[in-house]
Amino acid sequence: MFDGLVDFDVDNTVQPGLAQSWEVSADGLRVTFRLREGVKWHDGKPFTSDDVKFSAAAWGKYNARGRIVFSALDRVETPDVLTAVFHLKEPAPALLAALAARSLPVIAKHSYPDGDADLAAAKSNNAPVGTGPFRFVEWERGSHIILDRNPEYWDKNKPRLDRIIIRILPDTATTSVALESGNVHVSSFIPLSNIERLKTKSELQVIDDPRGSLYNVGALVLEFNLDRDRWRDRRIREAFAHVIDRDFIQKNLYFGYATPTETPIPPGFAQYHNPDVPRYPYDLGRAEALLEEAGYKRDGSGIRLRLTNDPAANNATHTQVAQYLKGQLAKIGVDLQVRAQDFGQFVNRVYTARDFDTAIYHATVGPDPALGVHRFYWSKNFQPGVAFSNAANYNNPEVDQLLEAAGRELDFEKRKQLYFEFQKVVQTDLVRIPIVSPRYPIVASAKLRNLVTSPAGATGSFADTYFSEK
Repeated sequence: MFDGLVDFDVDNTVQPGLAQSWEVSADGLRVTFRLREGVKWHDGKPFTSDDVKFSAAAWGKYNARGRIVFSALDRVETPDVLTAVFHLKEPAPALLAALAARSLPVIAKHSYPDGDADLAAAKSNNAPVGTGPFRFVEWERGSHIILDRNPEYWDKNKPRLDRIIIRILPDTATTSVALESGNVHVSSFIPLSNIERLKTKSELQVIDDPRGSLYNVGALVLEFNLDRDRWRDRRIREAFAHVIDRDFIQKNLYFGYATPTETPIPPGFAQYHNPDVPRYPYDLGRAEALLEEAGYKRDGSGIRLRLTNDPAANNATHTQVAQYLKGQLAKIGVDLQVRAQDFGQFVNRVYTARDFDTAIYHATVGPDPALGVHRFYWSKNFQPGVAFSNAANYNNPEVDQLLEAAGRELDFEKRKQLYFEFQKVVQTDLVRIPIVSPRYPIVASAKLRNLVTSPAGATGSFADTYFSEK
């Protein structure tokens, strides 16, 4: 439904989007965007530089990725309707990478007559108006979303599909059946145990390693709520780290579709991955000893601690990992209650109500660490109500300094060293425990073409996607 100022091809090379060109000043403090002429919002109103200015203010307030990059923004000037000039207080090397639609879509100023005072709760969010290849038609909660072809899309002869129906299915097993029957044509939410079987189906295609994967590299993590007093004792957090057998999880829960990782920047993000960090090998004896040292003795029923865990409900494997963790912790006297809820309830509980002890979820770390990683560790990104931000309420001035320096450093080698040091510090503090870096194959009808045309993979625009019998 939406476009970004820029886009990326499958090789992660920046391409024009709503901005047909841009210029960056030599000092990196000014970026001038020349906007595409003749673009219209889905309601027929013209797209202008005022929309870009309004969007930039919203990105810095409501978006977990945008809050990082746009902390460097001083102001946006709009000298004419097709020019937007970003003035920065300091260089922001991740700025262009942030401006693709998947991270920071441009939104229509006129859709929000009250401005950005409470943009997240605006009624217009329920019927979005964008500039993208497909326009909103209908949202039946719990059932489906319908998008129709935008006949006035600025990229001529696109999109190539007439309609997209996004079906909301109760579980991932249902999705597998729907793909095999032809009732669903594409999904990346498939039980990983089913992938090898689906590969044998001639009517389906399995895209195991989507091109342009920097947008999709991520990590499954266990995160602690540091607002709860018990988690301020690092020994307890380390005890949890020692009960995790990453190889078991990789083989038995992810069926090989994951890489163990002990850093927040996984091996798949090789440019910034530091393999030399503190490690916590699987060792139940060490875990139990740490709890003893922290003063948590077993009671008459053998329990030292009673805690809750909230796995993100957007993937069934998260719950399986939570159940695995429950069994492991039981061996050292910790009673972990795994709570079930839908994804919206998970987001509200963890990021708004903050009613949780521990959480398990997967989040991407690219296409730049300043976008994917900072949001979880930067103290200024503790923002209740903003999803996938600093839910732990982690505050380490040394980490803030490292992240802020890396966020403005233009020299790659210096930037890399800052991220290497950051990984050492946070893996000492252990407020989030990286477990594995999963990959989620896309399963689609064999008749679909041009499905992956950008680093967004199966969450791209579908502007180039079409059906073919050949």
